[in-house]
Amino acid sequence: MGAKGSGGHSRSGPLPDKYKRKKVLSKAAKVKMPSHLSEAEQSVWKQYAPLLESDGRLTEKSEEILSRYCVAVARCRKISDELKGVPSFICSEVSDRLGNVREIVKAHPLDAMLRQWMSTSRSLENDLLLNPASSLRTSSEGEDADDPFNQFEDEET
Repeated sequence: MGAKGSGGHSRSGPLPDKYKRKKVLSKAAKVKMPSHLSEAEQSVWKQYAPLLESDGRLTEKSEEILSRYCVAVARCRKISDELKGVPSFICSEVSDRLGNVREIVKAHPLDAMLRQWMSTSRSLENDLLLNPASSLRTSSEGEDADDPFNQFEDEET
C-alpha cells in the first residue's frame, strides 16, 4: 500500500515540509505578566501563557495581544455571569398621543456587550493561534512560493 503507481491514496514516510507545523527557531524570551491585569485577567494569563510559552509563541511581540485577550475573556466571563437568569431581550410599552400602546422588544444591553467582547476575543484568539482553524492557516517556510496571492505583494501599482 502506498507504493508509487498502486493507485491508492495512502503514502508512507514523513510528511513533506510544507505540511508540517512551523517551528519557532529561537527560544521565546521569558515574558512577565503585565501588572495592570485584574485578578480575573491574571487567571486567564496563567491559563494561556504556559501553553504559548511551551510552543515558543509567547514573545515580547505577542505579550500585548495576550494581555488584550485576557481582558476580553475576563469581560466575557463577567458579563456571562451577570446575564445568568436574565432574559436576553427587554420588553417595554410605548403609548402615543392618541393613547395607542405598542410593545417594543430590544436586545439586552449586556447581551450586545457580550457579543462584542466575544468577537474581540475570537479575533485575538486567531492572532495567538489558539484555535485549530488559525493554526492550519499558518504557513511553513518555503510555502510562500505556492501562494497564489503572493504575486501581488511585489507588483507596483
